[in-house]
Amino acid sequence: NFMKLSQKAFKFSIMLLALCVMILPMKGLQLGLDFTGGQQITLETTGQTSSEEIREILARDGIEQSQVTTYGSSQTFQIKIGHTEHSANDITNLLVSKVEGGKILQAEYIGPQVGSNMLTSSLMAVGCALLMTMIYVALRFEYRFAVSAIVSLIHDPILILGIFSLCQIEFNLVALAAMLTILGYSINDTIVVYDRVRECFQSDSISPPEELMNHAINQTLSRTILTSCLTLSVVMALYCFGGDYLTGFSISLAIGIIIGTYSSI
Repeated sequence: NFMKLSQKAFKFSIMLLALCVMILPMKGLQLGLDFTGGQQITLETTGQTSSEEIREILARDGIEQSQVTTYGSSQTFQIKIGHTEHSANDITNLLVSKVEGGKILQAEYIGPQVGSNMLTSSLMAVGCALLMTMIYVALRFEYRFAVSAIVSLIHDPILILGIFSLCQIEFNLVALAAMLTILGYSINDTIVVYDRVRECFQSDSISPPEELMNHAINQTLSRTILTSCLTLSVVMALYCFGGDYLTGFSISLAIGIIIGTYSSI
């Protein structure tokens, strides 16, 4: 009897949203270089160098704020460094000379203005996705359906951002891509439920609305849970075997799938 639990579910969601809205300004998001600007270097090694050893090499030269993650293989690293007095040439020369078998595959610099523009564009992308979704649902179903779909969609990214802020997980363009993916995934689940709700209302005009909605949700429940569990298993494989670079992406997807499944139901 899902409708019997609806009031408790609303209160639970409001409590979670309130916590996230409090956490975000208090702890903030750990924005990646995509949004803040800085240097990004891809380094290939031939020895058994670890991420920690590369961090120590950089720290000994006064570069404290560096993020080093494996990239594709255990011998390839992606190094992200915020704004520093050291030039790109100084850093690449340091890595090549101090890291065993070090070879620079790629070196990029992202200016603060570019990072700021990326953040603005990203927020606009999320806003456009929500707006287009609302228009589609309003045309496909009706206005009430569209409003409830958008409420559940806004609920999902706010919770994801709250968890990223609480755990201080880096939020970059890859994590943003995962969030946009979740918006599409969640609305897909929601529309499947909506279709069944509409069919139930069209075929039965006598039963109470709560009973019809319970019937519709239960009919689509196995499909929703099986699809979510299958997708989640693939995402967990990405998290376990995809390397450090895909950590933010897979965590964002995993959280979103769980929250999106809950909000759709």
